[in-house]
Amino acid sequence: MKKFKLLIYSLVAMMLSYGAEATAQQAARSQAVGRGMVSIDGKRYYVHTVEAGETLYSLSRFYSVDQQEILDRNPHAVEGFQPGQLLIIPVREQQPLTPKQQAKTFELHIVNQGETAYSICRRYGITVDQLMEDNPGLDPTALSLEQTLNIRKTAVGKSSEEAVNQSIKQYGDAMNNLSTGFVYHTVEKGETLYSLCRYYGLTDKDVAAYNEIAGGLREGQILRLPAAKVKQELISQLPDSPPRSQFPTEHEAYDSLNHPQTGPADNVEYTSGAAETPRRDPDHVNVAMFIPFSTDSAVSQNFMDFYKGSLLAFADLKEQGLSVDVNVYNETRSLAEIENIVAAPDFARNELIIGPVYENVLGPALRVASERGIPVVSPLATVERHQSPLIYQMAPQNSSKYDKLRELLSGDDKNVITVTSPNNDIEFQRDIIGLIPQDASSVTYVRKMASTEIEKVMSRVKENVFVFYPGDEMAVDEMLARISSIKNSWTARGIKTPGISVIGSSRWQRFGNIDRSLFFKLRLNYIASYHADRGNELVAAFNKRYISSYNSVPSLYSYRGYDAVKLFVSSYAADDRGDLASAVNRSKEELLAVPYHFVRNNGDPNSNCVNNEWVLVSYNDDYTITVK
Repeated sequence: MKKFKLLIYSLVAMMLSYGAEATAQQAARSQAVGRGMVSIDGKRYYVHTVEAGETLYSLSRFYSVDQQEILDRNPHAVEGFQPGQLLIIPVREQQPLTPKQQAKTFELHIVNQGETAYSICRRYGITVDQLMEDNPGLDPTALSLEQTLNIRKTAVGKSSEEAVNQSIKQYGDAMNNLSTGFVYHTVEKGETLYSLCRYYGLTDKDVAAYNEIAGGLREGQILRLPAAKVKQELISQLPDSPPRSQFPTEHEAYDSLNHPQTGPADNVEYTSGAAETPRRDPDHVNVAMFIPFSTDSAVSQNFMDFYKGSLLAFADLKEQGLSVDVNVYNETRSLAEIENIVAAPDFARNELIIGPVYENVLGPALRVASERGIPVVSPLATVERHQSPLIYQMAPQNSSKYDKLRELLSGDDKNVITVTSPNNDIEFQRDIIGLIPQDASSVTYVRKMASTEIEKVMSRVKENVFVFYPGDEMAVDEMLARISSIKNSWTARGIKTPGISVIGSSRWQRFGNIDRSLFFKLRLNYIASYHADRGNELVAAFNKRYISSYNSVPSLYSYRGYDAVKLFVSSYAADDRGDLASAVNRSKEELLAVPYHFVRNNGDPNSNCVNNEWVLVSYNDDYTITVK
């Protein structure tokens, strides 16, 4: 590590301009990590492989970032670093150059139709690392038409074609090790969409949902392929696998909470119409927990977080005077092993089962639960193949996802305007399209478009409700800025209107460079499956307690583990009628992430009891946030 520090100091002494100095530091750090730089949720990170003797303090000094910033993005490393361990280190953003420095340092490139990061790097003879260093927020997998890129003049032609090819491959390999939601594929010369889909077991629609493939695939193009649909036997063949789930993004974490990947379905039969048995002891509960602590000898950090959160909930219940015996079982993907667990004599003492996490091994536990009338809580997964009145699913059901947006989009006093772009969030657009009024107007985002094009479809007598389909940060940021400028202009001219509001996606929370003051000014609304307000006093107190107990930062899994235990164990203890659903819905327990309200699927008394509460997060123009 010292040799790279010396390299930085030498370069700094030679550089005269601030911009050149900053870039030299980034280049040295990128070289030091050996894996380059990646873009995650609009933020840049160095990918660092730990060497013997390195510490949190030394890395903090080397990268000029706080130690807590490193731990926040690498909670798996809280117990210490091990040689070969993979870390992601936030890139410290530099002060912007003056216009004069900008013109002297860079030439500008406008992205044309069909261009990729690879083709641009080959054209200028630069690596993808160099391109990212000079363009904060750039995602090499998702360039936008007419996007403006900085090309450093002194770097042009300095990288060979082999170096460019290697940098693209390195980027794809790094992302495959960091992302849980996608498999990253670098297109090779002569590869076709047909051959790609056949190899990964995908359809062309699966690929088109996340990539620009009009006109066919292009050599060097980095494609994002939905991991949940890729042939599972290919996942283990990816570079640096396992593990691939160390660094879930905020959106991926929310998504994986409700949709953990599963294996083949079980074929265990059970009595679907079994009724719940009232509890036996009013002051004591025996609880079974299935947690997949490890797979293939690798400890799962997510489920360790879930377990840690649950332990704090059990401690709180004890303080409330409830006696609980907890039996924790390591959940494997083997049906035979789960069968052995539930067949053991000690398992018969359990009165409430939390887990299994994965539906493909739920059958054996559900069969035993049905025989004895024991409730089974699915704390994370959406249960689709099993139906029983004993199943309680914490993940909200998709059928009710956008119900809370109906009022915002309906009524004669609303002028609904959809915003589209070449890179729409296809999933969000598909899910919400049924709520859009038939008389809604539409505007298509174009780079540096005139505000007058938006103003044409706006009303001065109705509330203007903008529904954003774009999935890329640049389009969202520019459109919000344009709408804000129109609002400012109208206010300055004394034009009074019912107001402006925006409906977007929860994915916007991953955008790192967007002006969040616009969320409040334009009254952003979005739907989330799970919301933990980190500014809430209860959540803040839990965070402090969690860090003190485990010397690590809590994750979404920590919150869900706490809530699952606190809500269901306390409700079971309070239920003396064999009606856990009513007890849960009446619960006054203070939870970290809300809300929860359980109903039977389609009102069928023999169906699963599912949470139907999605969270509507609304930003208000008085700079408060309302959660409904």
